Amino acid sequence: MTAAGIAGIETRTEPCEPGTGNLLHDKNYPTVPTTMIEAIEAFEKDPFIADALGEDFARNFAGLQRMIWKRFLSYVTDWEVQEYRDIL
Repeated sequence: MTAAGIAGIETRTEPCEPGTGNLLHDKNYPTVPTTMIEAIEAFEKDPFIADALGEDFARNFAGLQRMIWKRFLSYVTDWEVQEYRDIL
């Protein structure tokens, strides 16, 4: 966040107008990733991240997050147990 703030100051980026109402489908206000894998993919595609954090760190961090995501996918949650217990 600090690097993004500094970049905004250096490029004299002006914030956009604040939105009102439901902005979910407003193309002027892009959405953020809603899943961990979407966030990892967005992180990997962003050239600003690699520049701000360093390519090696960004690549290693993304790899670690992918490993965590894969582990998460193999975990059975309490909700799943409660939801499906009766039909098993």
